[in-house]
Amino acid sequence: MNYAILLPPMTYRHWLRSYATLLRRHLSVGVLLAIALSCGACSPAETAPAIYADPSIAVEVRQGESFIISLSDDPANGLMWEVEYEEDILQLVSEELVFPEDRDCTLCSWGYYQFTFEAKSAGECEVACSYGRPGYPADTDEVRTFTVIVSS
Repeated sequence: MNYAILLPPMTYRHWLRSYATLLRRHLSVGVLLAIALSCGACSPAETAPAIYADPSIAVEVRQGESFIISLSDDPANGLMWEVEYEEDILQLVSEELVFPEDRDCTLCSWGYYQFTFEAKSAGECEVACSYGRPGYPADTDEVRTFTVIVSS
């Protein structure tokens, strides 16, 4: 049986034309998607604030930049971190308890207490982080002092 006789004439051309139309549509969608994704790369990237955990390393930032002081914490023991800093140079943006991503924190209680600061004006100051019971004076062994240098 000859199947070519059963097909209407121009079937191959019709298929080729519709395939080309479909291909053009997919390519144009792909090009538009690529342009949309690349525009994100053209805009200035948000950089994550630097994280400091060692008080022996000076925090060096520019005016307007943010940084994080991260300290080990166990909220189950009733102690918490408190900070003292110069408010004319630094602004405390947020403070939060962060748990490690690779641990099941239903079984653990320790994490990191993070203070996020923004540098308001140029200068040098210290951030004193004390670990103790709220309302009680901290022991000298439980204070960590970070030196912060803000340039303009």
